[in-house]
Amino acid sequence: MAASTTARTATQRVAEELRLMRDRLHSLEDGLSDICASGDKALAGNAVAALQQVDILVQSSVALASFMDAVAEDMPEDRTFSAIEALSKMPLRDMALRLSGTSQPHAQGGSPELF
Repeated sequence: MAASTTARTATQRVAEELRLMRDRLHSLEDGLSDICASGDKALAGNAVAALQQVDILVQSSVALASFMDAVAEDMPEDRTFSAIEALSKMPLRDMALRLSGTSQPHAQGGSPELF
């Protein structure tokens, strides 16, 4: 883990995480769409409400990523800080690695992790 990073880089990494979240939400949205198309009216009704919530989450993650990109552009490039403590408190190890710059975002593939 890097001892320090620029505020701009950290902000850009957060924006990238939000885009990764958007991609995962799109996958979830596609799965819920399949449920809606299944023909089971009770299941489809619940799925429509869930789809609406997923759509709001997708739009929110896109808006937040755009905001973080704009904030990053406005930050001085030489402002650094230590993110070690903040990253040590992050419960999602893979995300912490990506935010630290030691791991790259990757496309979701293979079988999903179940809880």
